[in-house]
Amino acid sequence: MSELARGVYRYWRDGQLQAITEPWRLLAAPGGLLLRGKRLVDGLPFLDVEADYVGTRCTGLRLHWQPPAPAAPRSVEYQLREGGLLRWRFEHEAGFRELALPADALLFPLLRAGTGPLLGALSSGARNVVLPCIRDGADAASFLHPIHSPRHVSAPVQVGDGSPTLRYHGGEYGAEGCDCWLDDHGLLQRYH
Repeated sequence: MSELARGVYRYWRDGQLQAITEPWRLLAAPGGLLLRGKRLVDGLPFLDVEADYVGTRCTGLRLHWQPPAPAAPRSVEYQLREGGLLRWRFEHEAGFRELALPADALLFPLLRAGTGPLLGALSSGARNVVLPCIRDGADAASFLHPIHSPRHVSAPVQVGDGSPTLRYHGGEYGAEGCDCWLDDHGLLQRYH
């Protein structure tokens, strides 16, 4: 596999740099692209992610959660099939579980490097977005299980410094949404 691009996302909150980074690499893979990334907290791995893409659409996801001790690591695999069928399983499970979603559902791999393609797909209208729940690592009933909700992007608006932005609505951003800036290559530059 050959490398096509790489970068690092850094997290800021209230003007302060946080101890969270996301280094990522985009690789050419048989039949599409492979996005590999990590979320590091204080320099230590927290999430390892591999996402399969066909064009700009995420079709598969492998996520490994590495919590601080004494919690045990967990891994999950997602496959989004044509027609909106999500297949998913934890590393210790022999078979896949299935979840029916709308036919045009999108899979989001939790990496900021995957946000640009997701926003691009949502620009054509509201769609259901599915992703692993990472809200509470102690809640085995929901952690890394799929959550989904309708999301959309409103037309570009001018905010702050006058540069064009997209407003991303739904999920954790609710009806109010958050502003997202994309660079010339369609990658997320910043959001708030």
